Order: sequence, then structure tokens, then C-alpha cells
Amino acid sequence: MVFDMPACSGCGNCAMACSFHHKGEFSPAMAAISILEKEDGRGFLISFAEENEGKKIACTGCRECVGQCHPSEELADLIKEFVRRRKERG
Repeated sequence: MVFDMPACSGCGNCAMACSFHHKGEFSPAMAAISILEKEDGRGFLISFAEENEGKKIACTGCRECVGQCHPSEELADLIKEFVRRRKERG
């Protein structure tokens, strides 16, 4: 699931924190969160994995990434919305 995050600088700290917390490695390729380039506008797109796919894990909503994010309140809100939408879909 992809969300717009205008305040994101694209630093990748969230993905590093996620992969280390869940896999014990600093590997964005394993993280449940990904930072994607936008074609226009401020910030980046944030993608939360809904399912395990290869080495990439599904987002559990644990919020480990939030502590490593400068605009942490915005990221926390996106995670809440992700979890809400995932529950609605069943």
C-alpha cells in the first residue's frame, strides 16, 4: 500500500530500522517499508508491504521505523491508516 509523505527526505532510516528490528540486519531490501521517488511535488512515496515477498517482510504496524524518522508524527499517522485499511480489507 502506497502513501504520499510530503515531509519525507528519503533518508532511508525507517527501512534500516525495520530490517534490523525484524531480521537483525541493516537491509532495506528486507524491510516492510520502502521509500519511492515521486514524479513531482515534495517528499517521497512510502510503501508498506502487505505480505511477505521473498526476503521482504509484511508490515506488522510495530512502528519501530517511527523512532528513526524526522517527520515521525506523519509516519505514525500513515502506519495507523495502513493498519486501518488492511483491517477493512480483511
